[in-house]
Amino acid sequence: MNVQKHTFSFDLEGMEVEEVVRSVFHTVLLHRCYAKISVKEGGNTWTVGAAGLTDEDCESIEVTYTRVSCDEVVNKVNQPIQAFVKQLRSGQSSERGTGSVALEFHEQKRAKWGVFASDPVPWEIWIVHVNLTSFDTETARSAHRDKLTQVVTDAIFYINDTMVNPDTYKPKLARTGDFDQILDMQCPLLTPHHFRVHYSTCNDDPVQATMGGAVKKILKDTLAL
Repeated sequence: MNVQKHTFSFDLEGMEVEEVVRSVFHTVLLHRCYAKISVKEGGNTWTVGAAGLTDEDCESIEVTYTRVSCDEVVNKVNQPIQAFVKQLRSGQSSERGTGSVALEFHEQKRAKWGVFASDPVPWEIWIVHVNLTSFDTETARSAHRDKLTQVVTDAIFYINDTMVNPDTYKPKLARTGDFDQILDMQCPLLTPHHFRVHYSTCNDDPVQATMGGAVKKILKDTLAL
């Protein structure tokens, strides 16, 4: 399977990283979550409930993005982002650190006897590459944030345009018996596509041991930019 890859690169001050990455990843997830899907007894029919949405205002830049209102999904995204920011800023030269964080969507392929294979198969990866920077004056910082507001806004528009493009690949929900290979059916309020967040920085080992091979190579290549 060919992995669809989308990469954004930002020059950011340390306090901006978490908000910018969240704005990108939550915008993506908005399009990769369904309202709660319930498969009826017998497995031949299914119903879709209602989904809640929340507008989130960034504090460091004048950007508002929309995310799903589901604590399980939000925390699954935000917690590794917070760990990424902590690791990114942990080095001695933290104001010049670099790193990449990836939101991966994958399928859980079945191995023998219906058991899921140990390594999921990615089909879409969204990467945010960060270069930490700093500014000596408030004038320079203000100019940077004005520009960053436009750059992040453009990224959000790009995501939305990509998601409504009919040529953008997404696994088809053909049979209810295969739903759990494509979707996280255990999430209580929503039904998202299977996803996970990876990160790598210049202050740690090149890649995390838990990453699949495809994501390892992609983040290595991104950090080499």
